[in-house]
Amino acid sequence: MDGEALEVTSAGGCHLNQQGQMMAAAKITGRNAAGEDVMLDFTRYRDDYPTPGDSIQFTIQGPDSVGWLMGTFDEGTVSMSDDVVAANDLEVSDSAGRIAVVSFEIAC
Repeated sequence: MDGEALEVTSAGGCHLNQQGQMMAAAKITGRNAAGEDVMLDFTRYRDDYPTPGDSIQFTIQGPDSVGWLMGTFDEGTVSMSDDVVAANDLEVSDSAGRIAVVSFEIAC
């Protein structure tokens, strides 16, 4: 996030086949350089879902944390190939207008 590499502590699972409204999902948890817990959650929703496309949720839990950031993008903004989910330079934000740039690669 914003150029900082995160230490991944666990993969929360990947589902790269459609399950209900979700066409695909991947989740990881880890820690940032400040030792705060972080979570990145990717979901691709079907066209008939209220917010279709690629959704990214990024959470930082700590005393000085950014909190919960999200972004919704056109389907295909996040690439999926050979069991790898990846994206570069996606801008996520919260309701207070704080913005972060997120790049990630999740091997499923």
